[in-house]
Amino acid sequence: ISYDETGLEPDFEPLSETDNASWVEQNLDQVMEARELTSALGTLPYRLFVPPEYDAAVRYPLLLFLHDRDARGADNRPATYSSNLFTGTQSLVSPNLRHQFPAIIVVPQCPAEPADHEWGHWYGSTPEDPQAGLVLEDGHYPSHDEPSLAASLVRELIHDVEQHYSIDPRRRYITG
Repeated sequence: ISYDETGLEPDFEPLSETDNASWVEQNLDQVMEARELTSALGTLPYRLFVPPEYDAAVRYPLLLFLHDRDARGADNRPATYSSNLFTGTQSLVSPNLRHQFPAIIVVPQCPAEPADHEWGHWYGSTPEDPQAGLVLEDGHYPSHDEPSLAASLVRELIHDVEQHYSIDPRRRYITG
């Protein structure tokens, strides 16, 4: 995205590393807005970041961040985005980085139940042993053809975000 397309100031003066990190520490939980998606499948808590300079005429990249196993639940706590992508001087939501990479960021919280369904639904995993299916086979982890409950909810969440914000469908990114 060029500055002309975003409405961002081309003469933006980056904050010092100290000031940028301080801004993140003071503002991260407020700019990562807590929300919930409710659908026929269930409820999915998530955090949403929309750049303060958001302009509906601009098509923004969508970054989906999937947290690790320890952040599963339904409380939408900040642990869902406790990653170097969101903290410190290189936080994607900091004033400095959002001027380099303006994006809409979505961080869903994987439901804790069913225990054997995470972002993926691996063959061999059971509620008693959710990690049993995590066996590397031919360079990948075999999973069921049908998506897990969490993955189905994330699909609905992405659709919902795309209905409410101007997203570039060619620039959807997933990390975690």
